Amino acid sequence: MVRLIAIISITIAVIALNNELYPLGWWLVIQPISVMIVGFGLFALGICGAGDVKLMTALSIIIYPAFWWQTLLLITAIGGVLATGYLFYGWLTDDLAKIRKNGLPYGVAISLGVFSSVMMSPLITEFYLT
Repeated sequence: MVRLIAIISITIAVIALNNELYPLGWWLVIQPISVMIVGFGLFALGICGAGDVKLMTALSIIIYPAFWWQTLLLITAIGGVLATGYLFYGWLTDDLAKIRKNGLPYGVAISLGVFSSVMMSPLITEFYLT
């Protein structure tokens, strides 16, 4: 498994440095590695799940660097709405203990937040819509 991750990482690095369409070059390599390090630290503290860390690492490749704070804010806001909906559902069905035990699938919030941020970023408006 480690060998597969290393091969994928080296492939991404080669594509990032040789791809003329992606103007950020090395940022495409540094950004996912930074997200993975911080994410696994949060996982070790029990704040988030390993699947969320892997998803955010994979999606960090398409996030424009200037839009990171906006992306995190969108993920947090969507996650708050999702958590409120889950708690309300648990309250209506009198199954709140089960909802709290199972946790919240935060992958939905991560995916929607990243998608929204990417749609507003210059990578879409400058390179794909012109």
